[in-house]
Amino acid sequence: MQEENPNTKKSVMDRMDLLKTLSRFLNEAMMGAAKDIQPDDDLAQRGLDSMGTVEFVTLVEEEFGLEEITPEEISRIATLNDAADLVLARLEGT
Repeated sequence: MQEENPNTKKSVMDRMDLLKTLSRFLNEAMMGAAKDIQPDDDLAQRGLDSMGTVEFVTLVEEEFGLEEITPEEISRIATLNDAADLVLARLEGT
């Protein structure tokens, strides 16, 4: 029987916690309109506008102590999973 790698399980759980946090921030930025958004839903199609994006990115930067997220990076955030990828990459220094 193959043993499960505990680091893999931890990173999956960490990602799930991160997605919950990002979802909470998104809901705040969209004034409560993001309660049912899934990690792969297109945020623009679900109603995230430029003002909401600025608020969402600001919350993310402050919560995770990230240096300014660039406009280029912001343009690549189409889903919550994209936002999670960006946060994890920044935290890992890649």
